[in-house]
Formats: sequence, structure tokens, C-alpha cells
Amino acid sequence: MKLLFLVPCPRDFGGFFRVTYIARALAKHSHEVTVLFHSKNFRLGIVRSRSAENFNLVELPNLSNRPLTKLLHIPFVLLWVLFQRADVVHVFTPVHPENFLTVLLCRLLRWKCIVDWDDLWVDSPSYHGGGSLMRAYLRWTEPTSARLASGVTVASRFLEQEARRIGCRAIHWIPNGVWKDQFDLSPKSDARRLLGIADDALVVLAFGNTYMQGRGRLLLECMAALLQQRPDAVVLFNLDPSAVWKDENPDVPPPAALQLARCVGQIPQEQLGTYLGAADFVLFLSSNRLSEQATCPIRIGSYLNGECPIATTSSPTETCRLIQQYQCGIIGDTPAEVASRILKAIQDQAQMSALREGTRRAKHALDMDSLGIELTRFYQAVIANKSASSQ
Repeated sequence: MKLLFLVPCPRDFGGFFRVTYIARALAKHSHEVTVLFHSKNFRLGIVRSRSAENFNLVELPNLSNRPLTKLLHIPFVLLWVLFQRADVVHVFTPVHPENFLTVLLCRLLRWKCIVDWDDLWVDSPSYHGGGSLMRAYLRWTEPTSARLASGVTVASRFLEQEARRIGCRAIHWIPNGVWKDQFDLSPKSDARRLLGIADDALVVLAFGNTYMQGRGRLLLECMAALLQQRPDAVVLFNLDPSAVWKDENPDVPPPAALQLARCVGQIPQEQLGTYLGAADFVLFLSSNRLSEQATCPIRIGSYLNGECPIATTSSPTETCRLIQQYQCGIIGDTPAEVASRILKAIQDQAQMSALREGTRRAKHALDMDSLGIELTRFYQAVIANKSASSQ
């Protein structure tokens, strides 16, 4: 098939990873996939590249990053869709005007268009400052785009239920799975030697760029609780803990123990295998917001690729459901309980072995290559006008 993916995120940011992981998996199965996105910075020309066989990247011009002038993206996207004439147009984050208009155009022309629903945008912090007009636009656009499309892909079981509730024609669940080629996993002893960490240390790792919706506060409270009980633990974080704490709690000083956490800075993709190889646990704590229940964090696939048990809070999120299904981590009701359960687990070699085996099961089950085969079948069913949803 000839497939066209539209993503509003710039290269190597946010949803761009979800799109490219799916696209690479489909390209491996001999589909010609083009990913269309806009440059992050000012650019006049169009840049095309081919990063792998059957996998093409097209970076469109960006004349301005101001909200209203971003409407200039619309003609570039619509013209590309018209002239590309793909078998399936897959629209990611359809609440963006150029992508929503693409859904309308495909419906008008009776072309096959799939909408990807990977977040509950009406509850997303990305749009909290937009005012009542923005919220009204999201309340209308988000479900309308999914209903108008030939089918919808969803990142979570929460959104699968939402898609059924609003009457989408065809639904396919595809989480943010594991892209095994993302990095090479280092053996623990080699990884710790490279990072200057003792072989017998307790090492906990967290990385990512988004800590809104209460994630940051919960994460830092867990780190502080862990370090209060084990000051010798090695807690690695890619951001400055004090800065993240200030964003979440501007009027409250950070716990003293948090000063023991190490800021390692942005970790390049090729070094993730070293940091994950060195870690005993990775932390991903979630709040109970609807948008947290709806999303499937892209970094969870990276954590599983590193075969590292995940520690999280008990809430009806995809992360919590995954841990329960594959027994690949620990769950606590509070950040302090998560920290206590980490300390208890690290003393039990049998439990740690079982948790790592669980991460390997989850890694195999959520392999993007396998998920790509299932998505291909969904595309074929949509092209054949079959309305039954895929599981």
C-alpha cells in the first residue's frame, strides 16, 4: 500500500516518535510510507529524506510558530494530500486545523482516511491556556474527526471505549510499543562501569520531557521518599529536579533529600541502552486525570525495550494496566508506597528476576513489527469497506 501519515509535531518531539515507529514497522512490510511534518524552526523550503527502504520523511516549510500564522500550514498539507493520492491517509492529532481539514477533504472525496486518537485533547494541558473558544473547538473537533474518518486507531483502551461510545465506523487499538532498533541494550556491569556506578548500587532512572498533569510532583515525591530511606541510592533524572519541583510547587521548598538526585541531562537515543542497562527500576508515576488515562506514553516502549521493571502509582492508566497484565513492574497507591515497594523488591532476587522476565514478555508482545502486521490488516479491512472493529 501507499500510505501518507500527517503529524503536526516537529522532528524528534512528542507524537513524532509514535508516528515514525508505526511508519517504520509498516515500511518493513513493503508498504511505501511517507511522513509529512513541519519544521520546528523557520524554514522556506521542503526537505525530503529517505531514512530506510520504503520510509520517507517530508519536512514542510514553517513560516512562523505563532498560533494564528500556523494556519499557513494548511495549504501545504492539503496540496500534498491531493497530489500524493495515497491508498490510506493516516491523520495524527486531528485537532490541528490542517489535519482536521484533511479529514474533511478525504470525506468529501471519499478517500480512505484513518484518524489516530492518542490523547484526550480536550483535557490536555497543551490547550489549557486557550480559553473557552479553544475548549469549544476541541469539544467539537476531537469526536467529529473520529466519526468522519473511515476508521480510527486508538492508543489506549480508554480511547477505544470513547470511540465505541461516539459511534466510530472501525476501531483499532495500537499502543506505543517497542521499537527494538531504537538502541542496543548494554549488560548491567558494562553500563554501570561506563556511568561510574557501583555494581551493588540501587539505581533508579526517569527520563522524559513532559511532567504535566501532576506527573512531576508525584515523581519527585517518590524520588525524595526513596532517597530519605536510602541516601546511597543512585537516582538519575534527565531534568533538574529543583526546577521541575518549582514548576509544580512554586510556594513549597523541595524536600532536602531531593538534592541527592542526579541530573544527567538530555539522554541521546543511542545512549538509552546504557542508562536502562544500568537501572534496577524506571519510574513513571501518573495522576488520575482523564487525559492520563487516555494516553499511552511513548517512553513506556523505551523502558520495556530496556527490559527494566516499571514503578508506578495505582490509577486506571495504560501503564498500570500493562504492569498488571505482564507483571513487569510494581504499583503503589502513593509515591511513598512506590518507593517502599522498590526497596522491598530489590532485596528479593526471585521477585526481581520475575519482574525482568515480565518486561521481556511485554517487550515481545508490544513489538512494533508485530503491531504493524495487525495494523496492515486493519487498513485492508477499511479499504474493503469492512466496518468491524479490530481487537
